[in-house]
Amino acid sequence: ARTGDSVAIANYLGGTDEFDQAIAAFAQAYAEQNEEDYSLFRKLIKKGELPCSKKSGTKK
Repeated sequence: ARTGDSVAIANYLGGTDEFDQAIAAFAQAYAEQNEEDYSLFRKLIKKGELPCSKKSGTKK
């Protein structure tokens, strides 16, 4: 593997911070969604509503 041409990449992205802002917004939204998903995951495990939960009523 090799690193891309930094000058070519910089020229492609342009001189504004639009790409930086887009990446930051994506990262923030991704982190928030991850926290929501994990919270729901924990709640479902606690209730025993996930097949992987030890509290699950299903027996195999």
